[in-house]
Amino acid sequence: MMTILEVLATIEVVVVQGQRYFPSNTNRQALDMVRWAGFDPSIYLKPADSIQ
Repeated sequence: MMTILEVLATIEVVVVQGQRYFPSNTNRQALDMVRWAGFDPSIYLKPADSIQ
């Protein structure tokens, strides 16, 4: 069994020509955990300086 932080650490982001994407094999359980915490998974796809 994995801890929440271990599951969230499995989320990877791929950058192609400046655009950020989740790989097709993204752990859906991890993205669900982000949603359950009240966030949209797209926060992983935005540059850190654009999140307010």
